[in-house]
Amino acid sequence: MPELPEIETIKSVIKPHIKGPAIENITVGRSEVIAQPTADKFCEAVTGQIISSMSRRGKFLIIHSKNKSRIIMHLRMTGCLLVIPSDYPIEKHTHIIFHLSNRKKLRFSDTRRFGRRFALLVQQAA
Repeated sequence: MPELPEIETIKSVIKPHIKGPAIENITVGRSEVIAQPTADKFCEAVTGQIISSMSRRGKFLIIHSKNKSRIIMHLRMTGCLLVIPSDYPIEKHTHIIFHLSNRKKLRFSDTRRFGRRFALLVQQAA
């Protein structure tokens, strides 16, 4: 399989900042970026989860929680995932904000808004 340096770089930069804290709440600006379940059910399932690690499979980034749930995301062509301080101003095209217990925020933004470009799935491990 060919290397995917852009996805691997994103993972290696973000992983140390999100490993360990809990997801206190989620702000969803554009609910259509959540593939499944619905935005409300997704927020309910993810809120309170403690992030244990982050991995990559192909072009998908996966956030693992301590209860074995996973958030699976695809940034598509123009998506951006950033970890920033909680007081940093919200950019115009920010669609989802994960408010973390370490006083940081994990933000997904995307300037292009066509189709589904970011899939978020909560999967309970068997």
